[in-house]
Amino acid sequence: MNKFKLEIDYDYDFFLAGIVCHEPDYRISWAINKKFNLQLVKDKDIEIHTKSNSVFHFSLFSFVDELNYKEFFLVRNKCGRKNLIPEQKQMDFFLLVKGSMSKENEKELIKDLIEIPFVLMAMAVPVNALPSKQNLIF
Repeated sequence: MNKFKLEIDYDYDFFLAGIVCHEPDYRISWAINKKFNLQLVKDKDIEIHTKSNSVFHFSLFSFVDELNYKEFFLVRNKCGRKNLIPEQKQMDFFLLVKGSMSKENEKELIKDLIEIPFVLMAMAVPVNALPSKQNLIF
């Protein structure tokens, strides 16, 4: 009998901003809501299962902007000593934006994130260069 292997190509067509901020997730979510006039709300945590049967939970906040056809997700990168995206271990959070954004909009978003008083750094992260980008599919 022949075996078939199903391979799925995911679409990584979204903008990803990395955020360095030592505040709790609810506080950065509140600040982003206020700055961008969003309504990010706590969602079900992202669960990552390791080969050693450990389970890690990464907090997730989401908002769907139906008027502008965009989805916003704020996800914590750290859970104890485990990182959702290990190659970006210096980042505390990621803001993922699904929907069309121009380069101007991306730069403006980064600039506005940096203006939040307790955000230490924000930068665009090239998604396709991340080996663990599959962790951002949820």
